[in-house]
Amino acid sequence: MTASRTGRSALPLYVFLTLLVWGLFAADRGLFQDDASLLLWAQNHAHEPLRGLFAAAGAPTRRLLGIPFVLAYASGEPVLVLQALYGISWLLLGIALDALVHALFPARRGLALLAGALVLTATSDLLTNSPIALGYNLSALEFLAALIFAVRWVNGGGARSLLLAGLLVNASVFTTDGTVPAIALAPFLFWAARGRIDRRVVLASGFWAGVLVPHLALFLSFLLDPKSYASVALVPLEPLDRAWNTFALFANNFLPWQWVFDRPVWGDVPPSVIPAWVYAAAALAGTFAFVLAARGAETPGDGLPVGGTRREMAVLGVALLMVVATNAAFAGVQFADVFYRTHVVSRIPASLAVALAASLLARRLRRPVLALAVPAVFVALGIAGGVERQDFYLSEWRRHRHELLSLLEDTPRLVPGTDIVLLMNANSPAFQATKAPYLTASWANLLWGPAVVSHAFLWFADQGTGCRAEDAGLVCWASGEERDAMALGASKGTVLPWDKLLLFDLDPGEWRYRVAASFDGSRPAYDPAGRIAEGPPIPLARHLLAGDRLLGKLLPERPLDRR
Repeated sequence: MTASRTGRSALPLYVFLTLLVWGLFAADRGLFQDDASLLLWAQNHAHEPLRGLFAAAGAPTRRLLGIPFVLAYASGEPVLVLQALYGISWLLLGIALDALVHALFPARRGLALLAGALVLTATSDLLTNSPIALGYNLSALEFLAALIFAVRWVNGGGARSLLLAGLLVNASVFTTDGTVPAIALAPFLFWAARGRIDRRVVLASGFWAGVLVPHLALFLSFLLDPKSYASVALVPLEPLDRAWNTFALFANNFLPWQWVFDRPVWGDVPPSVIPAWVYAAAALAGTFAFVLAARGAETPGDGLPVGGTRREMAVLGVALLMVVATNAAFAGVQFADVFYRTHVVSRIPASLAVALAASLLARRLRRPVLALAVPAVFVALGIAGGVERQDFYLSEWRRHRHELLSLLEDTPRLVPGTDIVLLMNANSPAFQATKAPYLTASWANLLWGPAVVSHAFLWFADQGTGCRAEDAGLVCWASGEERDAMALGASKGTVLPWDKLLLFDLDPGEWRYRVAASFDGSRPAYDPAGRIAEGPPIPLARHLLAGDRLLGKLLPERPLDRR
């Protein structure tokens, strides 16, 4: 089969797999956790659009991370734009890995199709289908594009290919740092692609390393800064604990049944809203389309040039090294035990490794086509894992939407200069949209507008946050460290004047907030009715809290799980 014919047949398959894994209920899912904080970050930079596009987001090296959220916020339809960008980035990752395999093995279009389909159904990460992972997807996409151009140059391409590789690899590391371990191993891929170490391999490797020096300098200063996010995100581990975590992360890349039936729990599990038959139908339809396209393209192992087995073994070894290195780097990161952002990058070389393993297996079978059973299992379970993630985020969003709508029910608009306090107690549900200080601040500003909200605090002892009533107002602290500093007289906290205060009390039985007419310690100057302005919610709030738009309308509403 010719390469051009295979290329035409692969794209419809890739689009179909993307829709099954991500897009069935994409339009119905709202923001989740850090989506809100990143959108607030974009809102805060809206007054400086050009500078805001390249402002650091969370780390000095993440200069491009906020671009999708800036664009989404500017559109006025941020949820739909973020979902669309996520779906496009997911599809492009499959196309890019297909192109990389074609650059490595020009005669192996069937192998390229296997790799592309596998990465589109690799749903091992907890953040699969969450726009939180959008930056990691874009970073990985830029890395793959850089590899494609670098491999083309190694195999005899012009200088433009090498320059584009340098530009794209820098775009990758200045989006997120998650690709750094795999990037460090790229010279081994250059050697495997060339089949020997020669002048082009050495020059490509030297150029690859040289263009990354600016990022390396910034990244090291970030890691060594005791006040940076890295000091909080990185958990100190004993060598054996780190080795075990690395093994667990590595193994998850190749245990697709875990992606559906045994995914670790983070927080709690909301009630399922997507029927089991949808899981099965999506998996069967996607697998049938995959097998049909793969068999029509090429039997794994066919069309192998002289020396091809040795090259495949070399690339397989590099891919596995990239998986190990990437997972080892994430082994000491917070929430690694639940596979939170740990596999967004490693799933790419893992998919390449599975495709190559199937190719090598085919040559040992009397009927090579049987080797398709290995990737077919990954595709089927990966699609089901994608539907499981759609189920999780849709169900979680319905709970969060109910919670957030309650904030606007009696207070759709506020008088500018209002101070917001959300009060929770130990009986609060397991996970809420506002159950962290930074999330409270994010949602308050998104729902009522930054020009309206002066301060937004979460009053929740379990988070180390709280307030106390004084004559001057409610004095609040945003962390346990600030609370301890106040006890030592090193901090006075933030004073929220009574006449500007609006306090919401969470009713855990109803999973909703209510305006507190008064509370223990409140003073006569506390006047919640005086903080409410006339008019409907702002357009951004109406968009963010919109209900089901497409297929979600066909799913019944379930009673809220109040565990």
